[in-house]
Amino acid sequence: MSQPTILHQIHFPIQKEIDELNNRCKTIFQHSEPTVNAVLSDVNLLEGKKLRPCMVFLSAGIAGKINHVTQITAFGFELLHYASLLHDDVIDNGHKRHNQPTLNTLWSNKIAVLAGDYLLSECMNVIDKAGHQKLLSKLLTITKTMTYGELLQLSKSDNTATDEQEYMKIIQYKTASLISACFEMGVASCASDEKMINEWKKFGEEVGIIFQLKDDLLDYQPNNLSQKDMHKDIKEHKITLPFIIALQQTPESEKEKMWNLYKNHNGKESDIQTIIHLVTERGGINYTENLIDKKTNQCLYFVQQQKDSDYKQSLLQLIQFIRNRNF
Repeated sequence: MSQPTILHQIHFPIQKEIDELNNRCKTIFQHSEPTVNAVLSDVNLLEGKKLRPCMVFLSAGIAGKINHVTQITAFGFELLHYASLLHDDVIDNGHKRHNQPTLNTLWSNKIAVLAGDYLLSECMNVIDKAGHQKLLSKLLTITKTMTYGELLQLSKSDNTATDEQEYMKIIQYKTASLISACFEMGVASCASDEKMINEWKKFGEEVGIIFQLKDDLLDYQPNNLSQKDMHKDIKEHKITLPFIIALQQTPESEKEKMWNLYKNHNGKESDIQTIIHLVTERGGINYTENLIDKKTNQCLYFVQQQKDSDYKQSLLQLIQFIRNRNF
């Protein structure tokens, strides 16, 4: 079964909500000033998989009943996600996303940053006007946390001593915090049981870690359907878990050589293939895959304990999709 088909199945019980979300997004990506409208039209090329709104809707459907607050919550997190993508592509010098050129490639880094700022401010404006102060506070907190995570990763980029514990802290901030908040606030939109809300928050943290670790693995794999720049993390010398584990398993006499190759290569294909070979040979890929499998099983078990519904079945599929995706 193709991954787009799986996504269609995941969306099935919440298709009405996804359609409504898309209609809301269309209004944001339109502007009376022609140049701004042209920029926002190109942002809208990043239609994406709508995974984060799915997380909001499905958790709300399982915990209670999807309502207007749920819809505003999903919309707010989707705008925040869009804004973060625009900023990430500038930071990472990304050129392709979802098989489309990135905004910084189509226009410039300056325009991409400003467009991200525009969406971020619009996100906060929508939530503020809706009067959902708890959600606004959460979005502000998550924005700060994600930014801190990116800064922390940049500060560790030249540190050979970065270990698994430090890296997990980084991805909890920069990736898992947003996904965790989607589940947390999805449940909070229709339920008031703080214990249950906190359980879903913790569950979301694990899903977020799986998501990022899978991204780490895709950078070392040859087939990602050209949805993103091939081997982008390696080309950008970004330190991720597969490399950290491989470096730890490298003999002391060879560590400096491996580190220098990773940090000083100029994108030459033979160097990249050598890095992939070394990381694979020294256990970085296998270790990361096993960790993903462990966390995936834990997340599936959590969902399996929930009441039976179409939402539950879709969430089980969503977790498997995140684990198995190839883009």
